[in-house]
Amino acid sequence: MNRSLFFILFLFISIKGFSQSYIFPEPKIYNDSLRKVIVNDSLENIYPVVIHPKFATSTYQSCDWDQNIFLPDHVPCDLLGKQLFHIEDSAGHKLGGGYAWDDFLQGNYVLHHISGYVLAWYTLSKTKISGPVNHYYDVPGKPPSTVATYDKGAPLSELEYLEQKLWNVKKLYSIDGKKLKPGTFKNGTGMLHVYRPNGALLRTLTFAEGLLEGPCIYYYSTGVKMIEGNFSEDKFDGTWKEYAIDGELLQETTYQEGKMKETVKKIE
Repeated sequence: MNRSLFFILFLFISIKGFSQSYIFPEPKIYNDSLRKVIVNDSLENIYPVVIHPKFATSTYQSCDWDQNIFLPDHVPCDLLGKQLFHIEDSAGHKLGGGYAWDDFLQGNYVLHHISGYVLAWYTLSKTKISGPVNHYYDVPGKPPSTVATYDKGAPLSELEYLEQKLWNVKKLYSIDGKKLKPGTFKNGTGMLHVYRPNGALLRTLTFAEGLLEGPCIYYYSTGVKMIEGNFSEDKFDGTWKEYAIDGELLQETTYQEGKMKETVKKIE
């Protein structure tokens, strides 16, 4: 669960995937547990048809992709030399790809929306993020300048990582191109604001040196609190509360070091 939690951020996802919650419908937390809501807000749900992604190289070597596609930490096949690879789902949709060199992912690593627009663009060095991470909405952006250039869609964010941790939000946009403010978050510390595509606030998250530490609040599109609680060293901690859209308390869940201890429903 701790791993899944990271992915809230690292896209915007994603956040470790800064979550790109802009593509998801409003969660129905009354019928789902807090854990399910949080996980459903992760980037992995961009590809609902993905069950067992496949990794295939330019020499047609294929194997199971046994890791999260948004922050891969190893090459899934034994390779020799530089090879172009792609990732596809069980239905044959191409999800992205990049370059592998022996035991490392190296150079550009690109993920796509099902529509074909670029979702995320990474620069990797020995499987570690070595440059800005850019994310894009699933809508047309500026047309590519050359035939070989990917159509990246409308820009969503430009993120900076340090040692695989989200460190700075360089740029942040609504779907219509309006610049948004990321809050006080800087150099891995402070409060980070995450928005809906229309620019409305979705959640606030508190970090310390690249880890979730302190209060987290999710909001309905109306501005009413949906979920509130705290993190400690990137784990759920203490009492998390879930609310109905009218503000009524629905459920309280108690965590200790990331493990669920007790759930008390206020409304049956």
